Amino acid sequence: MLKEQTTRKTLDLSEWLIVVVACGGMAMVVFFVVSGITILFFTHEGFSFRASLLLLPILWGASTCVKFLRFRFFKRALGFRVDGLSSLKIYFCGVAFSMTPGRVGELIKSHFLYRGYGFSKSGTLPIIIGERVTDMLALALFATLAGMSLPRGVSLTILLLTVCGVGCFCLARSQRGSTWVIARVRSRAWKRVSPERLHQFLTSCREVFSVHNLSGGCLYSGVARCLDGAIVFTVVTGLGAAIQPLDALGVLNVAAFAGGFSQLPGGVGVAEGGMAGLLIYHGLSGEMAIVATVIARTFTWWLSVLVGFGVWLGVRREFARR
Repeated sequence: MLKEQTTRKTLDLSEWLIVVVACGGMAMVVFFVVSGITILFFTHEGFSFRASLLLLPILWGASTCVKFLRFRFFKRALGFRVDGLSSLKIYFCGVAFSMTPGRVGELIKSHFLYRGYGFSKSGTLPIIIGERVTDMLALALFATLAGMSLPRGVSLTILLLTVCGVGCFCLARSQRGSTWVIARVRSRAWKRVSPERLHQFLTSCREVFSVHNLSGGCLYSGVARCLDGAIVFTVVTGLGAAIQPLDALGVLNVAAFAGGFSQLPGGVGVAEGGMAGLLIYHGLSGEMAIVATVIARTFTWWLSVLVGFGVWLGVRREFARR
């Protein structure tokens, strides 16, 4: 079930930059196309917020579809074959249980893959890790770029990107550091985890974080983040306020980054407060910022969680009968 990769290519710094720029460029193209369509719609007389409510479910569905495809992409990369409907159910169960500190509840995906199909948990756990790592990479990138609109933001952005890029490059190229990390993992987990399971986990991690799979996951995450940013832009524009597309993308990702850093379940309170404050910074009134935050968070987070809980109730009974 687990594909063994016999040869792997190590990219140099210039090739890594090409991969990052290509993934980010494709994600931004999607974002600007959606934002352009939204601007076109709202320039027509009589196109009010009611009409934007028709566009928001479409953007939510597109974002959810891209995030599901990312889960399916990592799952297939490891050779785990599950039919599309069952994969979708398992994905939504993970979304429901992401309402936990640090989103550790998403491990239920690995549990259901084991209960339903017998796949080893140690082999499927890197799927969830890959999703979270690529999502955080996309979120951190967009949140950092959003800082360019702040005072001295350009120099701060360049500094942060340089530090992060050099650090990641050094870690990826450091054989001694990689050997030390693996040795520490082995020494701490050896007494509690069998060597076979530990080997399977490490092999799956190497596969997930290969150049092809990591760049593909980052592309999916970048597109999903851009679609969520388009939701914020659509909500604000539908309320009659003015905001630049890049500012809307920055508002979403900075608020999400703050919510994730807080380690609260779903970033509740921190993400909403951050989004409302940033919208006020970009010129919205307090009342309008609160309304926009509630609607935007509903379509970028809470709606998926509610759907996920509904799916989980049905899947739980389904697996209980097996």
